[in-house]
Amino acid sequence: MYRVIVRFDADSEQFCAGAPELDLQVIAPSREEALSQLDAVIQDFLAESENVPEPRDAEKAENKLELEMSATLSRELTFFARSEGVSVSQLAQELLAEALYRRTGSLRGGYQGGQGKRRDNRGGNRPDNRGVSRERYHDIMENKASFLEYVRGLENGRPPKK
Repeated sequence: MYRVIVRFDADSEQFCAGAPELDLQVIAPSREEALSQLDAVIQDFLAESENVPEPRDAEKAENKLELEMSATLSRELTFFARSEGVSVSQLAQELLAEALYRRTGSLRGGYQGGQGKRRDNRGGNRPDNRGVSRERYHDIMENKASFLEYVRGLENGRPPKK
């Protein structure tokens, strides 16, 4: 199964459906039409093509990611993770999942924690409900530019702005 992405183009007031792995795209006035047309185009492509790429979702995905970062960013992540009562790894997973969701509008299969429910660093996975409120968490995430400016200021030896 190939990944299909549907978006609405406000300029043309049309729906654009595409299969990026196959470099196929169709435009139609409704979402249903776009999906139907794309399905037909994919079937034709698969029937006529000799070199059909494997779906990327069929590939084995790496489940480990190693990142290099500044000492300041590492300290900030560690501090934030400890203040939330989660590991740095859990916090990094949550932040990456949130960023991916914001960038793409969805998470395929959803980010799942260990017990089949979404785990987060906002207190929802702990019985005493410690941690920042959902509103405060989203304020932090929405204010990414300010956070990055803060971290860069720390790296350059400037005190944080109040």
